[in-house]
Order: sequence, then C-alpha cells, then structure tokens
Amino acid sequence: MMYGSWYQLPLIHAPLLQQLVLGNSDQNEEEINAQLALIQLKPKVVYLSSRMSDASLLLLLNGIWSEIEELHRTYVLSNDVPGVTLAQALAGNANLRPPCPRMWCLTMRIRSSEAPDPVLVRRSVQTLRQIVKSRKRRGCISLTRVRCGWIEEGRNDNSGEEEEPTEDPEESPRAWIDVL
Repeated sequence: MMYGSWYQLPLIHAPLLQQLVLGNSDQNEEEINAQLALIQLKPKVVYLSSRMSDASLLLLLNGIWSEIEELHRTYVLSNDVPGVTLAQALAGNANLRPPCPRMWCLTMRIRSSEAPDPVLVRRSVQTLRQIVKSRKRRGCISLTRVRCGWIEEGRNDNSGEEEEPTEDPEESPRAWIDVL
C-alpha cells in the first residue's frame, strides 16, 4: 500500500506483483501524471483512492495496466454520477475494443458525508450495467462481477464540518449493490 508521495512508483521493480493499493497522495495531478508515465508495475488487482483522476487511470489501463483483472475504484461524491469518463472508456466504442479484456471484477465505492441519494445510486448502477452490455457487444465477456457501494464519511460533532477523511482504498462499504 502506498500513501503520501508516489515518487517511488517508477523505482519499484516487482515482476510478480499481484495486488497494488494506492491511497491518498499529497501530490497534484501533474506530479502524479509524471510518475505514472514511468511506472513499470503490472499488477493483476488494483485498488485506487479518489486522488487519481480517471484520465490518469485510463493512461495506465490503455498501456501498462491493460492486463489487470480486478479494478476497485473510489470516488468522492460530486454533483453527478461518478466515474462516467471511466465507464465510457471501459465500454469501448465502435472503432475501439474496450481496454483490459481480462478484467472480470469492477467495483466502484462512492464516499460522501451524506446518506445515499437513491436517484444517484440508481444512475450509478445503470452506468455500470451499460459498461457490461457494451463490453459484451464488443467481444469482452470476462466482466462477471460488478458492484457499487456507498461509504459515509463522519462529521465533526463540535463544528458540524466534515472530518478530513483518511481514505483506505480497500475499505468496504456497508452494503454493496451487485450490478449483475
């Protein structure tokens, strides 16, 4: 598991690495992208915090991480369905086969200080279902486990403000919605 600075990532040589967990980074997106361009790790299972953007993740999924089998992604709730950019890319398009053809498991964890909004949850599940349908139409039938979960963040009782989360990319939501 790696937290703080991801400067070490390009220096790690682990050809037998099975699982990679990337927690929060104190680096900005530009610094992260510079490190990702040099990464040599080829894990089968990846857990990602909300710090890495979908655009950065897609660079890896279309490149060095094209053979991953499990992707576990965390998002912090915004005003819209999280992960749309990732979903569109994983679905592929008429001219391009979807990335990561061996991926069999995709989970999306949504972090929020609020209770789950049923409309947002339903739209998130629909987005994930569409990924599976599109991948199957394009010949990628390996995706057999797709789940969505909600993680509620705590609030500081004294001030009414949200606590600064200590994000664990492997944390399980209280409940999962099985998309398939």
